[in-house]
Amino acid sequence: MQIDSNHPECSNIQIFGNVVVGAKGQIVIPNEVRKMIDLNPGDSMIVTVKHGKAIWLIKSTDLESFVSMMQEELARIKK
Repeated sequence: MQIDSNHPECSNIQIFGNVVVGAKGQIVIPNEVRKMIDLNPGDSMIVTVKHGKAIWLIKSTDLESFVSMMQEELARIKK
């Protein structure tokens, strides 16, 4: 599902279903998402939390390009 919103924090968000947190706090990332971001066993992820409610996982190798993309998006929003 794609969320369609004019709010900058909600643009370009896709929902891929539901996951269950296991006893050790583990989740299974849906296969469609793993393929989409080329996530493979052994890849490192950065975990961030937004507003104390949302968890973001970003591949460590993609962090620099992600930050750059976010800066461009913020600049666009501020115009």
